[in-house]
Amino acid sequence: MKQPTAPRLSEHLLREAARFLLYPEQQRRTPTNVRAQRLVDDALRKFVHWRTTLTPTAVGDLHEVLKPALLDELYCRDLLRAIPEIVERTRALATLTFEGISDKESFVYLKEAANCYLFGLPSAAVALARAAVETALRKKCSARFGKQSTDAAKLNQLIEDAAKGRLLSRDAVAGARSASAASRLRGRVGRRRGCASRHPRTFAAPSVKSMSSRSPAMGNSH
Repeated sequence: MKQPTAPRLSEHLLREAARFLLYPEQQRRTPTNVRAQRLVDDALRKFVHWRTTLTPTAVGDLHEVLKPALLDELYCRDLLRAIPEIVERTRALATLTFEGISDKESFVYLKEAANCYLFGLPSAAVALARAAVETALRKKCSARFGKQSTDAAKLNQLIEDAAKGRLLSRDAVAGARSASAASRLRGRVGRRRGCASRHPRTFAAPSVKSMSSRSPAMGNSH
């Protein structure tokens, strides 16, 4: 029986990719073959995970198992499955903008944070968003309080100093605190779902934008 047309190209291509086990060999989509493909993909993912830990293994050099053709096949299927969520995360960025951020270093961190978010790497996105906030905040505080005291301060102290010195708006202070808290939460609980649902630019970008402002102080912008 012919399958109905897939609603999206990614789903169509995933159906096509599912026809292969050890490309270019095609297989019928029987329950046994589907199960075999799933077992092969799961085994390969375990090997890939082991390689990303960069640790030795007790069973010899397993990297020979990770043949280019096998990895290509695995990544094709996994990336095609991920596309619908990537599309939704891309759409979620529609209301956010980098406009007004003049600090180039912070801009790079935020851009990379957005890319990590799109491809489902929330921990990396949060870490980069924190780096964007901290970079801009250190420059702002250094100009006001001096480089020596600023270099020795941790992010939370910088935020409080900036708040007391009226260097930032109330919203920017709240965003900076959120970035700091989110990065600490990530460190404790890893890929906790609640922290992944909110894009880091929603709290990082406004703070960096405020810190990039050339106005002398933001304390009255409530």
